[in-house]
Amino acid sequence: MTDDQRDDETLNFFGLPVRVASMDECERTAKYIVCGRADEPSPFTDNKIGQCVVCGVPVIYRPYMPEKVAKLCIECFPSTVNPS
Repeated sequence: MTDDQRDDETLNFFGLPVRVASMDECERTAKYIVCGRADEPSPFTDNKIGQCVVCGVPVIYRPYMPEKVAKLCIECFPSTVNPS
């Protein structure tokens, strides 16, 4: 399975299994939303800007994502979710 393929409700993301959830469930139960870094290109002009809760780098996320869930940059994701 490649990094962007789904298997039922699980997504293989950088080699780590991530469960796919509805927006309602995400708002209630998610610990993090994995975001792109704000210094990386994006095709969207309406991204929101937040801050990674681990390293503090500015991150971008889509306007429909839950506001209250902590934002985690793509660089911090693997070590935060699966610490060695």
